[in-house]
Amino acid sequence: MSMLPPSLTPEAVHRNKSVEMLMNWKDFGTSTKSDTEVNHLVDDVLLDPNFKLDDLRGFNAARENQRSDTAEKESPLFRGLYCAPTFQADSRWNGCQFHVDSIHSIWNLFG
Repeated sequence: MSMLPPSLTPEAVHRNKSVEMLMNWKDFGTSTKSDTEVNHLVDDVLLDPNFKLDDLRGFNAARENQRSDTAEKESPLFRGLYCAPTFQADSRWNGCQFHVDSIHSIWNLFG
């Protein structure tokens, strides 16, 4: 039994349990997700006809990130970005001097 008045319970605030769970997820963690991010998750992922809830059984984010990192490193498209410098440049930006020795360095600066 909830100690909250009926008008303040999550069931009274949100139209159903799914919306309540989604909004609780949105506000969970060290940083909350923006409304735009949550709308993207719902509209472009969860409601996509290709999305299958059963495909997530056994899901592990760390494992999937590792698979993505491995595929990226093995891809011919990205291979050169992890190797020898492709160019060198020295520059000043906003009063700070920095040295760029590869495209990967640029991604680290601005990514």
